[in-house]
Amino acid sequence: MDLETISHIINVGSFVKITEKKLWLVEVVDSNTCEIVCNIKNIDEDSMVLEGAWRGLIALDAMLLKIVKGKLRYYEIDLMRLAKLQVFIDCSSDKLETGHIREFNGISLSKEIRTTKPNDMESWLLQQAMRADDDSDPIVSFLRQTECYNLVYFLLSATNDNNQCLQNLCVRYGLSAAHFRRLSRHALGHTTKVTLREWRMTKAILAFIDEPKNMTDIAFAHGYSSLSHFSNDVKKMLGMTPRALRKSILDVVMK
Repeated sequence: MDLETISHIINVGSFVKITEKKLWLVEVVDSNTCEIVCNIKNIDEDSMVLEGAWRGLIALDAMLLKIVKGKLRYYEIDLMRLAKLQVFIDCSSDKLETGHIREFNGISLSKEIRTTKPNDMESWLLQQAMRADDDSDPIVSFLRQTECYNLVYFLLSATNDNNQCLQNLCVRYGLSAAHFRRLSRHALGHTTKVTLREWRMTKAILAFIDEPKNMTDIAFAHGYSSLSHFSNDVKKMLGMTPRALRKSILDVVMK
């Protein structure tokens, strides 16, 4: 069962211990207000009140969260999936923010979300990207502060680098090979090698479709050792040659 379709209820007087960054879609149950108290690192204590029937995203870091009034329903959202999407959104609009992971301690709320389903939060995130004030949403800022965001940006940049062997990537990122593999697979859903190959191929295909210049030049520019290397990769993964794929796409567009 998809984790995002499972709802959890926190009743008054109950608490949840959170040990790492989390993203929840929450709903205040019934029409009563819900008061939340957060104990952060056993030092700081913060509280907030959500109005009856409020629904939205909450970004959380390590803390002890307690309900002192009302009742809260929450769905755990796939944080890595949204952080990965945010990298591609930012990459398309030149808003990438990387270099180090800024410390985030506490709790942040999105604007109210009335209708989006828990397993369709990508649509909500894309809607934020299409608005002029998308940077104002604290959830977008939170996603940019995750390690997944930094890692996916790093790997996306590596698709422009011919020197993509795993050992070199580990050294550049500053992790052991074993830890880097685990982190990458968790963030990407595939091995690093498979993902980088798919991204490189996609970028090369888009370059060829957008500007059909010498295909050999495009292959070399995207790290392929030869034109046949590029063509074989595309045919193996998509079932047709780059030229046939381009023609197929343009035929659909021109209809």
